[in-house]
Amino acid sequence: MPAAITVSPSSARIDVDRAITLTGFDPGARVTLTATSRLADHTVWQSTNVYVANAHGAVSIAEQAPVIGDYEGVDSQGPLWSQVLRPPEVAAEVEPDATDLIDASDATVATVTPDAPAGPAHPVSVWFTATDETGHVARATLEQRY
Repeated sequence: MPAAITVSPSSARIDVDRAITLTGFDPGARVTLTATSRLADHTVWQSTNVYVANAHGAVSIAEQAPVIGDYEGVDSQGPLWSQVLRPPEVAAEVEPDATDLIDASDATVATVTPDAPAGPAHPVSVWFTATDETGHVARATLEQRY
């Protein structure tokens, strides 16, 4: 099974809890989840947290604390609220593009790097990338509305 990130709901108001699950990793693998947002002013906010995949090769953010990262303890929304403002030189490296991730196994397409919202009242996209030390990669995007 290929690595995947499931976010539910994928589009909702900012105050709605999300279920974030990582699957398809090797049991016991250290999985790094990076959450990145670009706001209307083009600032970039990012969190990076490392989790250990369970015996089924999965990580449930609502049930597992990161072993290292930008927050401590079990918190289903930790990857979102623990994002920190990145310096301008890092923000310049996180340029949005039209690259799509195509999973040949089921022909689904997920946007990897969304553009900044048009203004402060527009939805903010958060894109997730999960990787492990063996090269598994998964991506997903969620939309936060105000």
